Amino acid sequence: MKTIFTTLTIALSMMAQLGFAQKTVTVTVDDEDISNNLDLYGIAYVFGEAKDLADFEARINSADAQISNLDLNGDGQVDYLRVVEAMEGNMHVVVVQAVLAKDLYQDVATIIVDKETTSKSVSVQIVGDPYIYGTDYIIEPVYVTTPIIYTYFWRPVYHCYVSPYYWDYYPVYFHYRPCIHVNVYLYHMHRYRRAHYTHMSFHYADKPRYNYGRVHATISHNDYAVRYPNNSFSVRNNGATNRRVVDAQRVSGNGTRTPVSTRTSANSATTSGRSSAAVTAGKTTSTRTSAGTTTRTSNSSARTSSSNTRNSAATTSSRQSSTTRSGASTRPSRVSSSSQNATRTSSTSVRRSSGTSTRSSSATRSSSSSGRTSSRNSSRSSGSSR
Repeated sequence: MKTIFTTLTIALSMMAQLGFAQKTVTVTVDDEDISNNLDLYGIAYVFGEAKDLADFEARINSADAQISNLDLNGDGQVDYLRVVEAMEGNMHVVVVQAVLAKDLYQDVATIIVDKETTSKSVSVQIVGDPYIYGTDYIIEPVYVTTPIIYTYFWRPVYHCYVSPYYWDYYPVYFHYRPCIHVNVYLYHMHRYRRAHYTHMSFHYADKPRYNYGRVHATISHNDYAVRYPNNSFSVRNNGATNRRVVDAQRVSGNGTRTPVSTRTSANSATTSGRSSAAVTAGKTTSTRTSAGTTTRTSNSSARTSSSNTRNSAATTSSRQSSTTRSGASTRPSRVSSSSQNATRTSSTSVRRSSGTSTRSSSATRSSSSSGRTSSRNSSRSSGSSR
């Protein structure tokens, strides 16, 4: 019983750990367009490193390098990429094809290698298949050192390379591997570019340099495109011309995928919208500033009025008290001053009148004294005559 209980505990613990692990690796799919699963930069770099086309085929299918993450047949496994070649004069046309099923192949990219007759210089163009990458998606690699494979193409005796491998018959170095998430693959190729940028640079071209159509037609296969015509690049990407346009829109942050002719106007509209937003923001700020200034001014005015009211009340109270003391009525400041002056004048007059009255009573008292003295003298005179 203990053994069974222990076994169940271990099993439940392992299931919980697996469930946790599944939760931690869950990611959100941003863009699963099939063109994201094969970076032609990696194809260009491997081409410059290979010694011949057989080595090139082995390198692009390496599980360690993970140059390809392409799964066109939808079986969850990375498709095998085979290489076939045709030539005309000094021009070599190398086609990379995905093996999808028995006798079913789909072109992925075409490498055009040409040698100038006079200068003997070699130029390379890598053209993405229009069904996968859109029309005229062309990159031109510039190698720091001359690739070894150049000497392979112009040997005295040359036979075009055609891969011997096909559906369910692959080289010993190849084994099925599951596709990784597109975001993981893009991050891997970003690091791959940074690691090899000192060995190679590239730029885009608007048109192919060479008229390779007739040679290409002899080895081309578009079985997947014929079966699913409504899944072409322009349909998958809302009318965008090619992968270059989509990359530019992704970098600029424009979520709407539009053709090149309308992309400029869309950017202009975006710029105008941003300018209008900035102007609107400026107006809002000004309004807020004005409102804040008005509010502050009103508050200051209110405070000043309150102070003035308080001062006026204090002044009025003081004046009323002084007026009350002086017996004058309450009037404005100037009137109160006049009343105070009048009060002072009247007080002075009263004082003067009081002084005059005092003097008069003194005179009266003097007259009375004189009268009394005269009466006494008259009495004495009459007494002596008797």
